[in-house]
Amino acid sequence: MQGVQCRLEQLEARGLELRIGGAKATVHHVEGLRGDLVAGDGHLEINHASARRAVVQLALELPAGTVTAEAVAIEEVRGKLRRTPDEQTCELEAPVVGAARLVIVVGEVTISGAITVTRCRLRIDGEDGMVLAEGVELADVELRRGDLVLAMPRLAGVQVVAAWGTDGLRIEAGSIAIAEIGGSAPLTATPSAPGASPPESTEMMALLDGLAGEVNVDLALDLTVPVIGRRRATHRFRIPIADGAVDYMGLEKDLSTLESALLDFAIRDGALVLEMGIPFLPTRGLGKPILQWDLAPADLDLARRDRIRLALLPRFRTVGGESGSSRIALRQLEVRDLDVKLSHSLASPPPRWPLLGIGSLTLSGSLYHEADAPPRDGRLVGGLAELVVGEMSIGVANNTIGFTRLQLARADRFELGFVGARACSLACTLHDLVVEGFRFAPARPPTRESNLDA
Repeated sequence: MQGVQCRLEQLEARGLELRIGGAKATVHHVEGLRGDLVAGDGHLEINHASARRAVVQLALELPAGTVTAEAVAIEEVRGKLRRTPDEQTCELEAPVVGAARLVIVVGEVTISGAITVTRCRLRIDGEDGMVLAEGVELADVELRRGDLVLAMPRLAGVQVVAAWGTDGLRIEAGSIAIAEIGGSAPLTATPSAPGASPPESTEMMALLDGLAGEVNVDLALDLTVPVIGRRRATHRFRIPIADGAVDYMGLEKDLSTLESALLDFAIRDGALVLEMGIPFLPTRGLGKPILQWDLAPADLDLARRDRIRLALLPRFRTVGGESGSSRIALRQLEVRDLDVKLSHSLASPPPRWPLLGIGSLTLSGSLYHEADAPPRDGRLVGGLAELVVGEMSIGVANNTIGFTRLQLARADRFELGFVGARACSLACTLHDLVVEGFRFAPARPPTRESNLDA
């Protein structure tokens, strides 16, 4: 090959710009540069390259986003580079790499912060690239997606792999530890078709089988009902929960006097029925059916002990036609003095919702709904401790975030704001979050084989 051959220490490297595939590095400062350079006829090779310290600016273009880093300081860097019309490769390694500001933009998600990487190796082959690191630490991290903003003073990952190419960005880590996450976001309701429910809703409801604790609330209702006309009453529910089930006879007794006299639970033909009886007469089991819960054998045995699983409560069907029910209108509802204290433990959770346990969950507050008046502000506050989640994948835009296990020590300063019955804002702080087997990847399958193998 005809061209230039020289020692790198003979060159002024300041301002040197190197491009390989979608990656670009601009050298700002270098100390102790050594190595051999050979260039000519469209070929460029840098061999046996090393430097005590280099400061560069990096930019990486991805199909779905960008990665940029300012003032990247690389200590004791070693590597080689080869660029020809048919080949573009680069290999670098360094014990410590740090950047004052790293910005990752993938779709609608932006992550920024200072970064320190230990025992780092970089490999680039054409449009494909990969960074392997024994440890990664991010400081003053901010994550934004639309109106959602999360702040993390420190994030530490071990055994981290970041790979990119024409298929997008992929990140994996043996584990990630975050001491604190604080954030807030407005909430926007997504309308759904009447009667529609997600296919996984039954699995999600099955999580209720692991609940234990108590729910106390004063429920004030203002109704228009047949015969009576307008009915105002406050029902003071005191609901103990054990093994995800409640005492339905206890719920009946917690109704206000008139409703308790009119409404009865009864078991009929293998089903639990809520019926309307005749006040102050012993008509249980003989009244007019209103709602019915069809029960499997195990749930029927439970019902005979006056208990029903929370997961079954929404799965009722109306009986006896529409007479009466269509003439009931809700004018006002107030959830007053809500006080929730729960724990959760489930040995075999649903695959889609692998919640393994919650040490404690607390909620308190009040909510309001008025049919013919401007909505009133409501608020729920609470906290959570000792959350454990098993292997799970979550879709975010066109990407998938997954993990093999997640543990959270506690969440506090939880506040859910409401306007009427609609949740409008959420704020919370998480403490001591550990994610094992983390992975971030495009949701679509790769379109081709990568040139790199981790």
